[in-house]
Amino acid sequence: MPGMNGQELAHRIVSLRPRTKVLFMSGYTENAIGHNGTLDAGIVLLQKPFTFPALKAKVREVLDTPISTEVSMATRFAESQTRRQKLSPFRAQRFNLQLPMRYRLVGDNAWREGTTENISRSGMLFRAEEVIPTNVQLEINLVLPAEIAGLSAAEVVCRGEIVRAMQPEQPTMNPAVAAKILQYHFQHGQIPEA
Repeated sequence: MPGMNGQELAHRIVSLRPRTKVLFMSGYTENAIGHNGTLDAGIVLLQKPFTFPALKAKVREVLDTPISTEVSMATRFAESQTRRQKLSPFRAQRFNLQLPMRYRLVGDNAWREGTTENISRSGMLFRAEEVIPTNVQLEINLVLPAEIAGLSAAEVVCRGEIVRAMQPEQPTMNPAVAAKILQYHFQHGQIPEA
């Protein structure tokens, strides 16, 4: 969502309509998990992927929660945000990784080579063969090592959109390009050789 995240949207809605009940759904628990390893106060989370029966049960649970608990959500949200801002910024964790990658403009057949500078679930900064104009969409392919991906290496296939491109600081360097990730999926297991 441009301009705000899910928690901020929920806070805004609850501040306008205090009797509104909220259920968060996410594939990324780090946004809802507090620093003690439990859900932040006022958060009811349904982890993706989920089944229809799991969705039905969680919605029922939220609807059956006494309203007095939900009315104080705005206060608990403000407290959790204050705690979060003191301990770490509220944004996706970034990994500073210099990994080889391939990219191509959507519709092109030829892959170009690049190297990642940092990666998060919502975007990446990488060194490209050339400066790419903003708003251009790319296909991106890279392999995350096992220490990041889990038990084994995982190929990540993404579609991204360029948000910023910078000329190289030195003539021997490639341009830096920032892309937001529009969609992605992982392919675990044996990674084919390029």
